[in-house]
Amino acid sequence: LVSVMTFLKGDISKKITTWELNRFSNKQYVNVVGGASRLFKYFAKTHTPDEVTSFADRRWSTTVSNVYTAIGFEFVHASPPNYWYFMPVELKRYHRYGLRKKQDDVLTEKEIRNQQGWLRIWDCGSLKYVWKKANPLPIL
Repeated sequence: LVSVMTFLKGDISKKITTWELNRFSNKQYVNVVGGASRLFKYFAKTHTPDEVTSFADRRWSTTVSNVYTAIGFEFVHASPPNYWYFMPVELKRYHRYGLRKKQDDVLTEKEIRNQQGWLRIWDCGSLKYVWKKANPLPIL
């Protein structure tokens, strides 16, 4: 296996009801020329989606030129940075949704987590891309 692309059918947490291109990766130190376009074209022909959404981490991607634009996706918008929680002794980050405060808590979420030893860390936001059936499939 040298290249892989995975898809999800809908994601309630992101308010997506269509397909989502979830991950794309090549084997470390391997460049598969045309790999993304071949994998996406196969997916589109096999599943005939009307629309596919994907998100790029702004730490690694720019809107100038990337794999999404190369395979026919259109840039929609950039989201602002978001925070995660980090427990220093575990060296692991946790999504904030799992650490929200309870409705009857008097303290804020941040105050509660600070008392418990959590640190808040921020990402750089994400870029949203959408491919629509009307868009041409990538040329191989």
